[in-house]
Amino acid sequence: MSETKLQVLNIDCPNSLTQVKDWIEDLADLCPSDANLKLSVNRLGAKFSGLLVVASLSTQMQAQAASANLEDLLWQLSHSLLKQIEIWRQQRFVS
Repeated sequence: MSETKLQVLNIDCPNSLTQVKDWIEDLADLCPSDANLKLSVNRLGAKFSGLLVVASLSTQMQAQAASANLEDLLWQLSHSLLKQIEIWRQQRFVS
């Protein structure tokens, strides 16, 4: 079972927090079953920055991005992580 940790700084909008929580839970379903996910999102002025780390016994993945828009930030992190998940899936059963 995946464990997710979420650290959100300087984002006061409940809708945005719900969006981030839903997003990371969806990503956790695609990761190794023993993976721990840690997402840190910070808002500095008008810019968002994010760091997503996935760690399991079989792999470690990381995505980092920055954007003026929260949805774009989440898209960038997803895009980077999904590429890494695809590589992990292709290699996990290769001897």
